[in-house]
Amino acid sequence: MEGYSSLKLDATYANHLSLDEELDKNINGGIALFAIMFTIMLTYASVATMNIRYN
Repeated sequence: MEGYSSLKLDATYANHLSLDEELDKNINGGIALFAIMFTIMLTYASVATMNIRYN
Protein backbone atom coordinates (compact mmCIF):
# COMPACT_ATOMS: atom_id res chain seq x y z
CA MET A 1 0.00 0.00 0.00
CA GLU A 2 2.85 2.41 0.72
CA GLY A 3 4.24 2.06 -2.81
CA TYR A 4 0.95 2.86 -4.58
CA SER A 5 0.52 6.34 -6.04
CA SER A 6 -2.27 7.85 -8.10
CA LEU A 7 -3.40 11.34 -9.02
CA LYS A 8 -7.07 10.51 -8.33
CA LEU A 9 -6.80 8.43 -5.18
CA ASP A 10 -5.32 9.09 -1.75
CA ALA A 11 -5.30 6.10 0.56
CA THR A 12 -4.57 6.25 4.27
CA TYR A 13 -4.68 3.72 7.04
CA ALA A 14 -4.53 3.85 10.81
CA ASN A 15 -4.11 1.54 13.73
CA HIS A 16 -7.25 1.15 15.83
CA LEU A 17 -5.18 1.29 19.03
CA SER A 18 -3.47 4.59 18.26
CA LEU A 19 -6.23 6.71 19.81
CA ASP A 20 -6.28 4.56 22.95
CA GLU A 21 -2.50 4.80 23.28
CA GLU A 22 -2.50 8.60 22.98
CA LEU A 23 -5.34 8.95 25.49
CA ASP A 24 -3.48 6.74 27.96
CA LYS A 25 -0.35 8.90 27.63
CA ASN A 26 -2.30 12.10 28.26
CA ILE A 27 -4.38 10.75 31.13
CA ASN A 28 -1.47 9.17 32.98
CA GLY A 29 0.55 12.37 32.75
CA GLY A 30 -2.34 14.51 33.98
CA ILE A 31 -3.29 12.49 37.05
CA ALA A 32 -0.17 13.42 39.02
CA LEU A 33 -0.50 17.10 38.13
CA PHE A 34 -4.19 17.09 39.07
CA ALA A 35 -3.45 15.45 42.43
CA ILE A 36 -0.74 17.99 43.25
CA MET A 37 -2.88 20.97 42.28
CA PHE A 38 -5.89 19.62 44.17
CA THR A 39 -3.78 19.20 47.32
CA ILE A 40 -2.45 22.74 47.00
CA MET A 41 -5.97 24.07 46.48
CA LEU A 42 -7.35 22.26 49.54
CA THR A 43 -4.43 23.44 51.68
CA TYR A 44 -4.93 27.04 50.59
CA ALA A 45 -8.69 26.86 51.17
CA SER A 46 -8.17 25.40 54.65
CA VAL A 47 -5.62 28.04 55.65
CA ALA A 48 -7.66 30.89 54.15
CA THR A 49 -10.81 29.93 56.05
CA MET A 50 -9.21 29.37 59.46
CA ASN A 51 -10.32 31.77 62.14
CA ILE A 52 -7.02 32.64 63.81
CA ARG A 53 -6.94 35.51 66.29
CA TYR A 54 -3.70 37.25 67.11
CA ASN A 55 -3.47 38.86 70.55
